[in-house]
Amino acid sequence: MTERKNEFELEGFAFCSKQDMLVAENELKGVEYLKKKTNMKNPKSVLVVYNKIVAEGLFHTPIGMKYLIELQKYLLENKEIDNNSVSQIPVEPLHEGVSKKNIVDKIAMVFSNSKKAYRERLKIALLTNVILVLVIVGMIIIAKTSNQVNILNYEEKLIDKYASWEQDLTERENKLKEK
Repeated sequence: MTERKNEFELEGFAFCSKQDMLVAENELKGVEYLKKKTNMKNPKSVLVVYNKIVAEGLFHTPIGMKYLIELQKYLLENKEIDNNSVSQIPVEPLHEGVSKKNIVDKIAMVFSNSKKAYRERLKIALLTNVILVLVIVGMIIIAKTSNQVNILNYEEKLIDKYASWEQDLTERENKLKEK
């Protein structure tokens, strides 16, 4: 029987998919960068780096977890560091390892959150529309009751103005005829 080598192998780990392997490659680059930049002679700086990595959840693959375990072991064995200050490493399932129940729960949570967000946006949109309608009605009322010339009453005001001129001219003509 021939043994087939996994095409998604990295650092001794055989990954199920190319996507998982690419994530692991990125984590490997991050691990190599951290190994170069972290001063392992200073346990306090190692603790800060370790806790920040754990808090931000930067590593998820076995390669990243292996590095976190190395840092954790170093910190726990170091006498300068209080063991209670060393965070535990959270373990999350990878893409293939998620159970169907967890997927259904996550989808249900996302769906319920999106329904809530939709309802909230709907309330805001309705409130905005009501306010805009009230503003428009107010503007129309102000335009109708105003004595100033505007687009709604310019024709009436113009006719009234010409009528008053005509009346003035007629009165002046009559006065001139009387003299």
